[in-house]
Amino acid sequence: MSAPAKTSDEAICQAVRLLLESKGEAALSMQSIAAEVGIRAPSLYKRFADRSDLLSAAARDALRELAELMHDPIVVEKTYESLERMAHLYRRFAKKNPRTYALIFSEEMAAREDLMAARLAATEPLLSLLTKTVGKEAALSAARLLVSYLHGFVSMELAKTFRFGGNVNDAFQYGLTKITDSLLAAKETL
Repeated sequence: MSAPAKTSDEAICQAVRLLLESKGEAALSMQSIAAEVGIRAPSLYKRFADRSDLLSAAARDALRELAELMHDPIVVEKTYESLERMAHLYRRFAKKNPRTYALIFSEEMAAREDLMAARLAATEPLLSLLTKTVGKEAALSAARLLVSYLHGFVSMELAKTFRFGGNVNDAFQYGLTKITDSLLAAKETL
């Protein structure tokens, strides 16, 4: 009979994310993560092949959290409100987890095939709503338009590049309103 595990994969992913947010990716080592969850580094290698595999698990955990946020009730009859709520939840997630958000969109994580299912799950609520709104043919393009705006805006906001004055929240809402209006107007012309 084997000894019971002293920690779980979920606890390890949470530790990775907490260390990532508090100290940055450069401070993440198998040793620092193991210490955070009260085990020795060799025990991590029994669960994760290497640091990249561990970061992938943390990114998957974050994508799962984002997917849960995006599923917060979608009401097709209230498409405009649902799109706005999703956008604000996405922005709130990124601002609450800036380094984890950057990890999700890093080149290393984008190249990992083992994250594809988690990425699809995170985008499914938006694609589903847009499919019902603008049709199957336009849904992916509409999602890419909205997510490109959100990612660009949030990335610039996190990098503190909005320095010309004005209210950043108003600017976010302005862009979101323009895009949402144009997506819904496109539906009417189909």
